[in-house]
Amino acid sequence: MLFPVAVSSFNKRKRVGVRWSLLFLLGLTVGLASATGCSRSKQEPDPHNSADHASHGHSDSTATPSNDPPAVQKESAELEARVSNYFRDYLRHLRQGDLIQAEATFRALNALLGEGERSRTFWEELLPSEFRLTLHLAVLCVTCSDGLCPSCQGKGICSICSGTGLCPACKGVGGEWKPCLQCLCPSCNGTGICPDCRGRGTLQCPVCKGTGEGPLEQRFVPCPSCKGLGYKEGMLRADGTRDRYTCLLCKGAKGTTYSLRTPCSNCGGTGRIPCGKCGGTGRCATCKGVGRILPCPVCKGTGRYLEPCPVCDGQKTCPACKGTQHCPVCHGSGRCPECQGRNAVVRHRFPVDRRWLSEPEAILTLADRQGIRRISERKTLYSETIENRMVSLEAPEGTILWLSSAENLGRVRELFKP
Repeated sequence: MLFPVAVSSFNKRKRVGVRWSLLFLLGLTVGLASATGCSRSKQEPDPHNSADHASHGHSDSTATPSNDPPAVQKESAELEARVSNYFRDYLRHLRQGDLIQAEATFRALNALLGEGERSRTFWEELLPSEFRLTLHLAVLCVTCSDGLCPSCQGKGICSICSGTGLCPACKGVGGEWKPCLQCLCPSCNGTGICPDCRGRGTLQCPVCKGTGEGPLEQRFVPCPSCKGLGYKEGMLRADGTRDRYTCLLCKGAKGTTYSLRTPCSNCGGTGRIPCGKCGGTGRCATCKGVGRILPCPVCKGTGRYLEPCPVCDGQKTCPACKGTQHCPVCHGSGRCPECQGRNAVVRHRFPVDRRWLSEPEAILTLADRQGIRRISERKTLYSETIENRMVSLEAPEGTILWLSSAENLGRVRELFKP
């Protein structure tokens, strides 16, 4: 009995010892990991203590301890390195005059920074407010040559409809009126008159063929002189008889025989008989003289329909100005929509440091074929001549304006210190 109890107590003590050994090893592992993380966090370089910050007079002597996990610290350090590289590329492209790459890098940099306190702190550290300027890069307008709208030449009216507001194709009618063929009467083909008598109401008499005459008759007319005897009696003789002599008028023929045509018994001598199809009205018996089978869903009985204009789709107004009569390009202002009459357009806007510039006090810099001119006198509106074109632009407080032609835009590198 003692042996089993001793074995049981021994096994119990053995399990307790193993459990304490496992707990001791787990604690030792966690301690080593914490010590390693602390040593690495002390060795991580401060993102604010970069080469760019040092070149601009920004460096920290001590690093701020962080309680973030090592993975988070590593990701933050990589992001800071990418931001610094983008900023260096942005400045390098500006100094080389490569504005397309500079803008692309600038947008990528802002995308990395995002919006909020991180972005504000970054730009405040690298471009302090007292040195920060906004570089406006303006080029001569390629849409116009005189600041006027190229469509209406400064008139402000629509050149498509000449300022009438009406569709130039249909002249405000809305389309073209066409005869409706769907409801035409099949008998009269839309004329409304009887197709048999052609609207007369009568037809040619089939008996006399329209002559109005009947058959030929022979008639004898006695001589009026001899009363049809052919002779006349003369003087009375002694024996009581009278002499006879031939009628001088009819020559003894007793009268005259002549041919005579009587009026046609069928038409009464008119040569026409009433039309049996229209009843003598002259109107088409099918459509009752209307010419159409009503009701018609297309023309509503008017006999014509309006085919919509293919230009204005039946709206009757000019499709360019929508009936406003104003130029659709400049909306009636008469100014070039690209430059708004200034003859120049600001293509890029970049934040710069005044200390980067070769002449920090210059407000307006003009680059043309004759060279580069810099103006330090501040005005509300600058009106300058460049490439024989009068240009009017503003340079608000805290900005510097670079004005040039498109060919000389890359010379902006001469604005910066080498």
